[in-house]
Amino acid sequence: MSLLTIVQGACSRLAIPVPTAVVSSTNSQVAQLFSFANKEGVELSARADWQALTKEQVFLTSGTETQTGGLASDYGHYLLDSMFNRSAIRKLAGPLTPYEWQAEKAMPVYTAVDPAFRIRGNSLLFTPSNVTAGQTIAYEYISLNWVVAVDGTTYKPAFTADDDTSLLNEPVMIDGLVWRFKAAKGFEYGQDFTKYEAEVARLQAQDAGGRPRMNLQYGVPRAAVYAANIPIGDWPG
Repeated sequence: MSLLTIVQGACSRLAIPVPTAVVSSTNSQVAQLFSFANKEGVELSARADWQALTKEQVFLTSGTETQTGGLASDYGHYLLDSMFNRSAIRKLAGPLTPYEWQAEKAMPVYTAVDPAFRIRGNSLLFTPSNVTAGQTIAYEYISLNWVVAVDGTTYKPAFTADDDTSLLNEPVMIDGLVWRFKAAKGFEYGQDFTKYEAEVARLQAQDAGGRPRMNLQYGVPRAAVYAANIPIGDWPG
């Protein structure tokens, strides 16, 4: 479903004339629904860590405090505990709080086996800053781009063409347009809003692609296989 079919679906539900175009339309109701479609996309994308918006960022350490290429251009927010140094096979500590970062910077310069990181000012920072250059770092994040163009390769943070497609659940987006339109017009929208919220909650519960099975039977968990490669505290040598 595209921007056009989403708006058409909402119009059908609202019993108003169904448009043949959205972006170029001069009809005030269609223009309003176009605005609501982008508002719905931005707000719905922020409601959960949707798997469709989850991406991986891989870059090489720069050997300085600011990591060049550390944050993607569509970076929304970091997914906790996902940043690893693939070259050293170690997890990075962080993100540090402002207090922790300033405490680190107040200490004498040192070399750490496990650097820590902080995201500040749209940059990814490492401490200590003398981390060896050229090491491969990877982590996962949520993208701000919830729209894909008709070419299937251009991603963007808003609808700009009728044939743009949402990466989010489109039936729910239609529900969102319906209750927003009714609310803006001063109509009763409580039942539509309740249905919308229930559907969003259902999607949030199911979206992750499944959950690991909890097994209380004795055995070695998968993480333990690699535990020796990622020490958390002191180690010999």
